[in-house]
Amino acid sequence: MAYLAIFFAYPLGSILERSLGGDSGFGFDPFRVLLSDSYYLGRIWFTVWQAVVSTLLTLAVGLPVAFLFARYEFPGKTLLKAVSTLPFVMPTIVVAMGFTALFGSQGIINSTMMSMFGMEEPPIRISNSLTIIFMAHAFYNYAIIVRIVSALWSNLDPSLEHSAKVLGAGPIRTFYHVTLPMLLPAIVSGSLLAFAFSFTSFGVVLVLGGP
Repeated sequence: MAYLAIFFAYPLGSILERSLGGDSGFGFDPFRVLLSDSYYLGRIWFTVWQAVVSTLLTLAVGLPVAFLFARYEFPGKTLLKAVSTLPFVMPTIVVAMGFTALFGSQGIINSTMMSMFGMEEPPIRISNSLTIIFMAHAFYNYAIIVRIVSALWSNLDPSLEHSAKVLGAGPIRTFYHVTLPMLLPAIVSGSLLAFAFSFTSFGVVLVLGGP
């Protein structure tokens, strides 16, 4: 408790005190000034919408993998599940540098393609772009979706889906009307976590997005 008080509560309290006026007195004027500045509003809006897009891409990548782990048994499944969590436990700066090394103008993929096909210019130009930021966020966060959704998916009662099929529902209708509603709590929980990490991901945006 003493550790949390010294290294968490005190710094957080000091920041909150300063943000509410500090020595000049309590008030919300600093927030009003911040939210009336078009520059900061633009930065806030960019942060929000890129986090939303990153979350949607994370779902697009993570849900099929979650389905695979939940519904199929295959050799190496345990190892693959463990490996799938590696991106999330890596520091964000390492993920960003890895994407630069792979997809940068002088990265491994571009260098290999230029060497193989005799190109003078790199064929993949996504450095310092939103595309590479979205890719990095999806790579970093998809493990959240995989772990949370696959855990629930694997424990769903299969008799409900079987009953829907017996009553004439096709695979798509069964998924949307039976499976998806049961998965929604896990999907929402994973999405909120992915959004939070994308929203606060400073290192990835700084390294991959340029100055």
